[in-house]
Amino acid sequence: MTRQFCQALESLGVRSNTLTDEERYKLDHDGFLVLHGILDQGQVARMRSEMWRVMKVERTGEAAGPEQAESLQNKSDAFDICITHPRVLAAVAHVLREDFYHRGVFSRPNPPGKGRQIMHCDWEGPPVPRGEYHACNSIWPLIDFTIENGATRVVPGSHAWEKHPDGEMPDAFAPHPQQIQLELKAGDVGIFNSHLWHSAMPNHSSMMRDNVTSFWGRRDSRFVKMPPAPYTPQARARLHPAARFLIKDA
Repeated sequence: MTRQFCQALESLGVRSNTLTDEERYKLDHDGFLVLHGILDQGQVARMRSEMWRVMKVERTGEAAGPEQAESLQNKSDAFDICITHPRVLAAVAHVLREDFYHRGVFSRPNPPGKGRQIMHCDWEGPPVPRGEYHACNSIWPLIDFTIENGATRVVPGSHAWEKHPDGEMPDAFAPHPQQIQLELKAGDVGIFNSHLWHSAMPNHSSMMRDNVTSFWGRRDSRFVKMPPAPYTPQARARLHPAARFLIKDA
């Protein structure tokens, strides 16, 4: 990382001990990490309320559906923590190792009976050598993620296989013999190396599975699945100056 980028992270509270050795090992070995209790329940409630407010406005007053709502960071300061939390930034920095930028805060709340995805990576380019990762995602549950409501499945270690699941799994909807589901509490944050094999699972509960994601990519990368969402001048002005450095168009 460049000196200027390291200084920006330090200004946002990232230190050499922000993650434990065990947490860094999990990111390296498993390709994901659960950070517990990043949000308190007041923050969860406000973010959830703002997510639905934004999605309903984006749908011109209609009931919001499972479509993805982009650029949430431009709509409310409730999502600023998704960009600036030092524990999250430390995990992203550990995965990417190079200067990176924030690609946006998004949401896809999965309704009952929906949410089934194929096993996939969030990296659309050729497989990369182990350790040369280009993208990292974080998922912020706004209700508890359970087996019943379709907690995200991951294949531990698959980020380092140098393969894409669509070339290895005849049926990408089928269970993988090594998959696990991540049951997270509202307020936890799951950090995913975006080369990790993963997918949402069907929501068999009677409630929406509310969540947002905050996505990151190396500055020199192409083929990242999620295109960067531009920031409005108002959203940029709201952020700490060091956080503005993490925005691609800053």
